[in-house]
Amino acid sequence: MQKILVLFFLFTLSLSVRAQQKDYIITLAGDSIPGELKLISMDKGIDRVQVIFNSKKKTFTALQTKRVVKNGDTYHPVKHETSFKFMKVLKHGYLSLYAFNTTNAQVWDGNYLYKNDGTGMDVPNLGFKKYMSNFLSDCESVKNKIEEGKLGKRNVIEIVEAYNLCIDERTKNILKTVPTDNRETSAIKKLLTEISAENFPTQKDALDILNDIQNKLNKKESVPNYQIEGLKLSLKDKPALLSQAEKLIILLKK
Repeated sequence: MQKILVLFFLFTLSLSVRAQQKDYIITLAGDSIPGELKLISMDKGIDRVQVIFNSKKKTFTALQTKRVVKNGDTYHPVKHETSFKFMKVLKHGYLSLYAFNTTNAQVWDGNYLYKNDGTGMDVPNLGFKKYMSNFLSDCESVKNKIEEGKLGKRNVIEIVEAYNLCIDERTKNILKTVPTDNRETSAIKKLLTEISAENFPTQKDALDILNDIQNKLNKKESVPNYQIEGLKLSLKDKPALLSQAEKLIILLKK
């Protein structure tokens, strides 16, 4: 009887865990859609994700999707050469490490590095020291360790972590040189100028949100999280601007 109870408990626990691990996508508009997911990789062009919910099928492209969560793994749409691919997140940060399909088979045999400034590169098989040290040259300590052979291809995750730590420390040091009362205002003005100089579909949304954030700061009001998420969403397709916005968000949350 005791064994039966234990088995029943384990079965119930298994069902509970499965229920908590629902697959879903987050659309570009911020909607969460659960369902049975199928990632569709394209050799060239734009990857797709098929969602089946209540026996109804709907397909979204990588350009319509912000995030995919399937079997506990997270996938982001990332521009790769002339295509947009759903890539599996291995390490996320200012510098992210992704895995992607080099063929239509779901084998995730390619690794890709992507910075929030919009630059990226495949993790090289040949010339690892040369290409990696050049790509990460803005962090001298990491660059030197790669050139000296202290960090190699087997240490890619460690390299990503060290580089992100280096960038975080540099950002903090830069912020320390700006008077506290003017940091947010200076960051907003700079971002407003850079966004105004661009031309993209969600430009007006980004400008409206930033101006509203500035008004709230002037009134000593807190900035709601939905505005922060809205700002990030409006700059999703402009990585360099998104990078600036994320630095502003760090200030707003202090």
